[in-house]
Amino acid sequence: MLYIDSSALLKLLWQEPESEAVRDDVAREDLVIVSSLTELETHVQLTAARLAGRYGKARWERFRAKLAEFRVTDPFR
Repeated sequence: MLYIDSSALLKLLWQEPESEAVRDDVAREDLVIVSSLTELETHVQLTAARLAGRYGKARWERFRAKLAEFRVTDPFR
């Protein structure tokens, strides 16, 4: 079992220096816990990046959809 925080969850959504390592860690686990606080923090970070002009509305919506998808996709709970 692996518990991930918002920084790790963001690494799964967009490319960052340690994204590949996080993906590898998640792939090795049968269960990955994502708390509701982690989801909220991640949503706030995604929204802040959009408002800062890092990406547009369409990409933001794709990130939000992927974030919601984690809840119903193994190994996430």
